[in-house]
Formats: sequence, C-alpha cells, structure tokens
Amino acid sequence: MKATAGGIGLAVVAAVGLGLSLTSADGEAVARVAASPALASAPATPSSSPSPATLPAPSTSAQPFVASSGVAVQLSFSQPGVLTAVLVKVGDHVTKGQALASLDSTAARIAVTSAQANADKARTALAALTQGLTAQELAQLNLGEAQGATAVTNAQQALADAQAQADQDAATQNSLLNAAEQALADSEAQANQDATDSAQQVAAAQSQLAADKAQTPPDPVKIAADNAAVVAAQDNQASTALGDAQQVHTATANVTNAQDSGAATALHDAQAIHQAGAAVTTAQQQLAATKAADAVHTEPPRSTALASARDDVTAAQAQLQSAQLALSATTLVAPANGVIAAINGVVGESVATNGASGFITLEEPGSS
Repeated sequence: MKATAGGIGLAVVAAVGLGLSLTSADGEAVARVAASPALASAPATPSSSPSPATLPAPSTSAQPFVASSGVAVQLSFSQPGVLTAVLVKVGDHVTKGQALASLDSTAARIAVTSAQANADKARTALAALTQGLTAQELAQLNLGEAQGATAVTNAQQALADAQAQADQDAATQNSLLNAAEQALADSEAQANQDATDSAQQVAAAQSQLAADKAQTPPDPVKIAADNAAVVAAQDNQASTALGDAQQVHTATANVTNAQDSGAATALHDAQAIHQAGAAVTTAQQQLAATKAADAVHTEPPRSTALASARDDVTAAQAQLQSAQLALSATTLVAPANGVIAAINGVVGESVATNGASGFITLEEPGSS
C-alpha cells in the first residue's frame, strides 16, 4: 500500500466470496474491508472463550499476532445465524477458497432438499408432456382396449346364447303343449266312443228285456237275467263315463300346466335376453370410454401446457439456485491468501452480518 502525493491512501482489496465488501481510504465504497495500519503496531484482539466444537482462539496470554505491512480484510457472513464451527485460529496461514467458519445450515439444507424435489417434479412433468407415453404405457393402453373389445365380444355371445336358448325353450314348450292338447283330444274322443258303446250296450240289454217280456207266456228266468244285464250295462256305462271324465280332466290340467310353463319360460328367457342386451350396451360404452381416454393421453400436448410446464421448470430451478446460494452462504471462505489476524466470536453465538469490524480479520500479504 502506498500513499498518494495528496496524502490520501487508497486501500485496494480484492474481495472474493460471500459477505465481503470493499472500503477505500476516502470512504466511497461499502464498509467491512479496510486498510488497518494499526495492526502493524498493535496485537490483534484475542477471541472469546474457546468451545469444544471448534479450534480455540489464542488467549490473552498467547503470543500476540504481529501484522505485516499488508492489507487487513474484514470478513463477515452474508446472513445472520448461529455459529457452529470455527476452523482456524489467529496466526494461521490460509489459502484462497479455504473454509474458515460455518453457521447452522439445518434450515438451509431443508430448503435445498425441498427446492430440489420441486425442481425434479417440474422437470418430470415437462418430460411427460414432451416425451409422450413410454412403450410400457402404450402397451397398457392397448391392453385396456383389447380387454374392452373382448368384453364386448363376450357380451354379444352371451346375448346370442340367450336368444338361442329362448328359441329352444319356445320349441320345447310348444311341443309339450301340443302333446298335452293331443292327449286331451284323445281323451275326449275316447270318452265319446266309450259313451256311444255304453249306450249301445244299455240299449241292447233293454231291447232284450223287452223282447223276453213280450213272449207268451213270459219266462221269469229270462226276464230276471235280462234285468240283471240291463243293470250291469247301466253300471258299466256310469263307470266308463266317470273314468273318461277323469281322463279328460287330467288331460285338460296338463294342457293348462303346459301353457303356464310355456308362459313362465318365455318370461324368463325374455329377461335373460334383456340382461344380455344391457350387458352388450355397457361393454360397448366402456370400450368407447376407454378409447376416448386413450385418445386424450396420446394426443400432442397443447402449446399453452408446454409453456406453463417450462415456466414451472424455470421457476423451480431459480428457487433451487437461491436455496443453494443460501446454503453456501453458511460457510465463510477466505477470499485470498493471508494470515488470520483476529476472530470475533465463538461457537454457539449468534453472528450478525454488519458491524464496525468483521467476524474474522484476514491480513493479506503486503506489496512493496
């Protein structure tokens, strides 16, 4: 450092890293970096009490630091916080970029993790829009449509089966009804024939009785036999008529049962056909919905959606960079080679970002 002819000395300091600023001798720049000629003639102020978590600063009884003719640089953190480590002590020679101290970085690390997750999520969303569906996703869509088409085919086959069953049941019921009606007709015809035969037998017996009574003289034995024959013919007529009536009644009931069974079977088959038809409609609607959804998934993204996704990535990346800068600001590094001249703070204390003097004073090598 050399003074000008006007007696005003300019302190030229290259401050590198976070939390550094420069001050010239005429006071034009921001404070916290200044030439300190007093350091060349006075020992550095000793630091506070040592902490087990950091290297201790020299005590008042230690060998005082003797400053060189270089420039004293006041180093401070760019943000306040709790001091967690002091990695140097007064008198240490340090190199440019060497870590000197650090603040509690818990919140800053959490912020970086959260910002990284948001950035990853935004990039994934953008990639999903720009890259389209993967082969596996396309295969899944195709599988869904194939399954829907199979469901339609199965439902249509079930409808055809229900209709075929209804046709078969109708034929069977018609056959049963025809058989019952034929049996009724046969019973009625048999009853009519039996009634005719019985009436003829009764008439013949009565005719024989009348003929025997007309004989002179009448034969009581024959008349008695003729009367018995008439009674037997009449009894047979009544018995045959009763049997035939029962047969006709049974045949009539069978016809009614066949008709009822046919109606019930037809109703059941109609319900089955209706349900099968509804299943076909449902399967077709589901297949159409699947195809519509697949069309939405496979269509190209809209320009507005792409622009919004890109904006989200940019914003998330900016937040991540900001969080990373805040994290890096929790570590104080040397802006240049030099010697530690003073340390103003101990582990556990809250460190501010301003003040008349910096947290660490770095004495840079002087120049001739």
